[in-house]
Amino acid sequence: MAHPGMETDGLGKRLPSAQDLDVTVLAFAQWLSEMKLRSNSSLQQMLAEMGIIRNGITTNNTDLTEFKRNTATVQQQMQSQISDLRDKLTDAYTEIANMKKTKSQFEQEVHAECQSLSEQLQFKTLELETLKKAYAQTHQQLQQQILQLQTQVNEVRTKGEDVGRLQHLNVEQHVSKVSEVPHSEPSPTMAAMAATVRSHFLNLWAWLKVTGPKTRAAIRMTRCDDG
Repeated sequence: MAHPGMETDGLGKRLPSAQDLDVTVLAFAQWLSEMKLRSNSSLQQMLAEMGIIRNGITTNNTDLTEFKRNTATVQQQMQSQISDLRDKLTDAYTEIANMKKTKSQFEQEVHAECQSLSEQLQFKTLELETLKKAYAQTHQQLQQQILQLQTQVNEVRTKGEDVGRLQHLNVEQHVSKVSEVPHSEPSPTMAAMAATVRSHFLNLWAWLKVTGPKTRAAIRMTRCDDG
């Protein structure tokens, strides 16, 4: 049964009225408007976010460029420092090599000097031993000569004393004989003999006085050398 005011088709189905169509269109238009607003809002939000992202990217690019520039500067400084260190290390190796070479030469010179000093010491030691032997031989020879001189001096002194004693006795005998002759003048021969004997006797005593201290000093020196 059809309601009044409703239109039906030939099959008996109900067709939408103009009022229903207006409400639907309004709802759709309202939905489209809301969707448009939402799209605009989303678009603005998206654009704002893209601007933020763009600004962030620009800032990051600036920071990255600054970082690259700083990195390049640091890299150059590090390369310069590494080059300086390499040069210093090369100089240090060169100096160490020169020091090793100098040390080797110094050790060789010291070894040669020590060897030369050792040879000189051996030569001086041999020379000193030779001098000691020569001194000992010379000292022994001098001692023997001094002993011989002492013996000769003693013999000469003994002979001189004997001769002097005999001459003194002869002089006394001649003097006594001359004194026994009263009131007679001594002959020239007797006076000459007495003068000659007296002269020899005085010369002998003078020689003994001179040679005696020298002989005693030589004997004392020999005894000191022996000690």
